[in-house]
Amino acid sequence: MRLIKSLFLGFFALIALKAHAIDQMYNWNGLEFVTSGNVTHVHPASPESTRLRGGWTLDISDVEPKAIANHDLPYKHKGGALAKIEVRPPIDSTKVAKVASGALAAGAAANLKPGNPYLMLAEVSCLFLCPLALEAVSDWGAQKLKQNTDGSFSVLSPDPSSTPEFSDGYKYVVTWGGDHIALTPSAACSAVPNVISSVYDPRWGGYCDIKYLRSGDIVTSAAPSVRRLGPSECLIGQPVVNGVCNGEAVKETPLETYIQSNYTGKGWDHHWAKMTAAIVASGGNVFTDGTSTTITGPAIVPVSTSETKTPVSLIPGTTTPAPSGHSGPTESGTQTTTTTTTAHNKFNPAPMSSGSSGSPASGPSMETTQKTTTTTTITNNVTNITNIVNETTTEKDEAPEENATDTPLTGIPELYKQKYPDGISGVWNSFKTKFNQTPFVNLIHQLTPNIPSGGSCPAWTIDLSWTPGGSMGVYRLGDDYCFIWPILKIIIIITALFTARRLVFGG
Repeated sequence: MRLIKSLFLGFFALIALKAHAIDQMYNWNGLEFVTSGNVTHVHPASPESTRLRGGWTLDISDVEPKAIANHDLPYKHKGGALAKIEVRPPIDSTKVAKVASGALAAGAAANLKPGNPYLMLAEVSCLFLCPLALEAVSDWGAQKLKQNTDGSFSVLSPDPSSTPEFSDGYKYVVTWGGDHIALTPSAACSAVPNVISSVYDPRWGGYCDIKYLRSGDIVTSAAPSVRRLGPSECLIGQPVVNGVCNGEAVKETPLETYIQSNYTGKGWDHHWAKMTAAIVASGGNVFTDGTSTTITGPAIVPVSTSETKTPVSLIPGTTTPAPSGHSGPTESGTQTTTTTTTAHNKFNPAPMSSGSSGSPASGPSMETTQKTTTTTTITNNVTNITNIVNETTTEKDEAPEENATDTPLTGIPELYKQKYPDGISGVWNSFKTKFNQTPFVNLIHQLTPNIPSGGSCPAWTIDLSWTPGGSMGVYRLGDDYCFIWPILKIIIIITALFTARRLVFGG
């Protein structure tokens, strides 16, 4: 069972770690992409909203708290890879810390042992986002986790503000309602109640004076008694923290506060990028609510272009069409009509807003208008002079529609290709020359030099005109089948040779 658990942990940890790299690809649902009229809104999607269509790319920067999302324009275009919308929403580190700490707390709670609220980080095993948060707090210096009485978790980490004392090799005793052992003189003095230790003693010229303790003198003659004892179990020079030899000053910080304080103290780093990418990829909203999100893209994008050409007759030397009924000389010309449609985009940065899925919301947006320009030119094919004779432009306050286009039919596939189009006669004619040049056939010709090779192809007719009730004509056989006689000749000769061998040699 432990092996299976470890395999699952490793698998999901690998998935989570892949979320780190900049330029990582996701089918991302961190931003909604909603169109209302000619306005397209881009804003964070709530975790309950439906996932966006595929095609988004998401980059989480590891040098600044921002995401970079890219998507195609929301209409058909010919702009290629450059016709993309880029959205850069700032990331709220407090939201990242909240989600990451929740994931780590859930993983730690599942690994706690009964009766022990403390858990070493190495003992935590968890899935997806939890390993990323665990990796981060470990790299930031955390040592263990502690579950509080209310179920929340705190991080136990070294206290950077503590200054350890160092043992002088002796231990000290404070007698005040019993003996209290201390490992350093200052710890012994601090154990004396303030009301007593603040009494001035003229014998040593001060209050609980450490120099008198180190010399073995009794500092106070009345209770409490503070004096040095024999050698300590703590060696000279070893640190003493919280009354423990070689101890460590530990700072206890709420888990979420600990994660957020490391952003405040250390800034954005790869740990934050990995955690953010994992949260967003799983549907979480970690974007700021009041900081403007930038949205950029191409200002003008080509949509479609069409061109028609028609021949015209022109008055010689000009690009003027000859009027109807013109009887004089003309020159050939070409009238060209070109229609170009472009989309003009305006991008509006704004703070993000978590509007409901599928409905318009405030936030960064773009507006699109459609502009169509039709230009007519006439070219004199003799002089190669071209002039614009008409140009019109229309605008529509809407995005271009995705026009359906028919895919041209490809050629009909050839179902059967005849390998021997001339039949058996064609095969024989192409093979006959090579066959006649073989050594075996030459031997036949040498053995039968007097056999004539000429002659005419025999022919005969079949009369079918005697059929009662109708005549089917007379058919001539022979000319179409002349190729068979050379074949029969060779077969007869070869058969005769084998027969002669059998007669002579037997077998």
